[in-house]
Amino acid sequence: TDVHPDSSTQYSLVPRFVDGTGNDLVVDIGILEDISSDVEVNLEKLGLELAPRLHLFGEKPITSPEEANLTSRQAKHHITEALRITSCHRIHLFFRGPDFLALFLGHRLNPLVQIQCYEWMVERQYVPTCCLLAFGS
Repeated sequence: TDVHPDSSTQYSLVPRFVDGTGNDLVVDIGILEDISSDVEVNLEKLGLELAPRLHLFGEKPITSPEEANLTSRQAKHHITEALRITSCHRIHLFFRGPDFLALFLGHRLNPLVQIQCYEWMVERQYVPTCCLLAFGS
């Protein structure tokens, strides 16, 4: 995580925010695949159908540590802004992307709020897995 992007590093996450109610923010991040429709299918079963949602999509592969750092920084920016707008106290995180990006995200997101992670199962199903506590909680 200490290889930082410079002015030549290029990568963009496409954000889409859906307003909602409650203290939980649903965040999905898909690299090379927009997973928002799969996440949406699961929200009622998880009791999150009314929650605000932030969908982040990366259209191209991440090919360097610099791009991974830039992408994780962008994700944190979008998530922090969504938390500010919604005043939510917990994130429900759905992620489909390279493992190293998950590591970079964990490094950047640990001071925010509690994060409930989900695992992709067969037939468009997600199940809760680990819960990450905010640093200092």
